[in-house]
Amino acid sequence: MKSKKVVLCACSMGVSHLVPMVELAKQFINRGISVTIPVTNVGPDADFLSEFCNSNIIPNISYHILPQVTLSNPHPVPFVNAINMMKLHNDSLCSFLIEQSQTSSISAVILDMFCVDALDVASELRIPAYFFMASGATTLAVFFQLSTYFATHALFW
Repeated sequence: MKSKKVVLCACSMGVSHLVPMVELAKQFINRGISVTIPVTNVGPDADFLSEFCNSNIIPNISYHILPQVTLSNPHPVPFVNAINMMKLHNDSLCSFLIEQSQTSSISAVILDMFCVDALDVASELRIPAYFFMASGATTLAVFFQLSTYFATHALFW
């Protein structure tokens, strides 16, 4: 039987994004699927990330911290900066996925809800991609309406 590998892309905008990804990873591991988590370092938790990823709390999960990026022209709204920084990680994520696929094929990429621009990377590499949101349905409904809201209310953009 060919081994299966799933890559879970977690953003580090807070522990609340990484820990649910790890819980999801446990579910894959329990089903015999190997998991790698490349972590984008866009938040203030750089020390936590390094400690968490090197702690080997769950030995069957491998972590990779993507190189830190900086914005050349920051936006006054921090949330917009975080999304823009996530997009800047696409090149290193692409390189990482290519490297990972050389050892075994990647069955799927599961993206954190803020890694929306990484969908282009998965599509380019022809890897099935899915989004993971560890929040309630109400929050998801609000996110689905944000593009319409911002198109009619030019507050942030």
